Amino acid sequence: MPATGIQEWIEPNGCQVVITHTAMIGQVRTRLKLPVVNLEAFIFDRPEHVAEGAARQFDGDAFIKRVFSVMSDARKRSPQ
Repeated sequence: MPATGIQEWIEPNGCQVVITHTAMIGQVRTRLKLPVVNLEAFIFDRPEHVAEGAARQFDGDAFIKRVFSVMSDARKRSPQ
């Protein structure tokens, strides 16, 4: 989603966390007061594929754990 219009989309939809890539984290944080999960933090080089341009591996289990952890923390901190 482009940064323009992000606030108008997120607020009525009740988002608890923003998932984005490294380049967008600063822009998201200046526009929203929501926790951010960096998707790129869960993408790793595969040890058996060291050649330039080789496929990388996404750690889906760790990613899901992090998203739910951040959402849980956000709920605990939000005013009731």
